[in-house]
Amino acid sequence: MKLLSVLLCLALATTPMPAQTEAAPTIQERVLSIGVGSPVEVRLKDKRKLRGRMGAATERGFSIQYAQGGQAAGENLAFTDVRSIKELDTGMSLATKIVLGSIAAAGAFVFIVLAIYARG
Repeated sequence: MKLLSVLLCLALATTPMPAQTEAAPTIQERVLSIGVGSPVEVRLKDKRKLRGRMGAATERGFSIQYAQGGQAAGENLAFTDVRSIKELDTGMSLATKIVLGSIAAAGAFVFIVLAIYARG
């Protein structure tokens, strides 16, 4: 039994791992995969970081709209000036999820109590 375990471990250890053939998406591919109006964070090669909403994309770049000093502002960015871009999560916060879960649990509890009371 121990010999079988040792052989199995050796077989797994010497099995070559499959190479990653998928290259990371380019900035242009990432921009095109993000919908217009989606919240994004853009890091530029000049060390600036912009947060705003995705605008229209062209073959050379894209635009981003953001608030600056209480007013709407925008900027056209070339793909070559962008170091990274990511779509920001606009989902529910943890506190909201906890509150909704608590309400659902309380509702289920009340329903069960009423069902037991109605039968008895």
